[in-house]
Amino acid sequence: MTNEQYKEVNDALVDFIIRVSKGETTSEKEVEVLPEVVSALAKLSGSV
Repeated sequence: MTNEQYKEVNDALVDFIIRVSKGETTSEKEVEVLPEVVSALAKLSGSV
């Protein structure tokens, strides 16, 4: 993965987390997968 791809994925995950945590969801499924997205971000950043 290039640095640019990493940044795009990272930014998309962060944006998703922020949007869902603010209650700006389009479906209940987004709320359900939020913990998995947080976990994916942590793995991507190397903190897990």
